[in-house]
Amino acid sequence: MFAKFSDVNLGLHSRIYQKFVFRDYSITDLGEIFNMKAKQKGFNMGKVDVCQILALHTWNEQRQ
Repeated sequence: MFAKFSDVNLGLHSRIYQKFVFRDYSITDLGEIFNMKAKQKGFNMGKVDVCQILALHTWNEQRQ
């Protein structure tokens, strides 16, 4: 993705010295993040399995 972005400005490659690579979140990671954010906002999710909902209703490209 960076290659496409940097191709717009040919001098951009020489100005960026560090590269940060972040791993993709797993369904479990996303579920934990969602539950943490919901709890911070005062929501009680009860026994809702967010991970299962994500697995059934999203595909990998959406979660990246």
